[in-house]
Amino acid sequence: NLVVADEADDESDAPLTPSPKVLSSRTVQLSITAIVISQMVMVLVMVMTPLHIRDNDGTLAIVGWVMMAHAVGMFAIAPVTGWLVSRFGAQTMIGVAVVTFLASCGLAVTATTAQTPILLVAMFGVGVAWNFGYVAGSTLLQHGVAVRDRLKLQGVADSSAWITSAIAAAMSGVVLAATSYGALAILGALLAMLPLIPMQRLRTAEAVSRG
Repeated sequence: NLVVADEADDESDAPLTPSPKVLSSRTVQLSITAIVISQMVMVLVMVMTPLHIRDNDGTLAIVGWVMMAHAVGMFAIAPVTGWLVSRFGAQTMIGVAVVTFLASCGLAVTATTAQTPILLVAMFGVGVAWNFGYVAGSTLLQHGVAVRDRLKLQGVADSSAWITSAIAAAMSGVVLAATSYGALAILGALLAMLPLIPMQRLRTAEAVSRG
């Protein structure tokens, strides 16, 4: 904390970096994409799961258990996630988040009649994937960015995530009404792969810079 405070004091008189320049960073693009897509996929699948359960004659108790598993996946493992990001790196954990989303959404596709055991595991996995993607993305967001620019950048990431949440919540109902819960989960899996694009660009840029 003292190091960050010293850096902030040193930069206190420096002007803010223009937003387009900050957002042009490959690292920043990967970070924001990971945060936004993690939020979008989680909301897209999560908000319609209770309705899917009720449509298949599931009880409110089942809805409660499934949503509790989801919340545990989202928040209970946060201390472990922090250690994993520190140990293996933010980029690796974003990749793990993508894989976890794919596995969880794929499992949700098989819950055609809202089988409770399947949805318990699937929604726990969606929560874990969100946790990995959001924490790793937020960590990576601070790398290579001047202290004076971090607050503005975090605001951009947070506002983008919450706007995306609203869009995903509205879109999920439309998709479910037009297709099925399985199709909604497939859409979530497809969207979950989007961070791989800026990740590949960042790795290519890093390889070029190394010579």
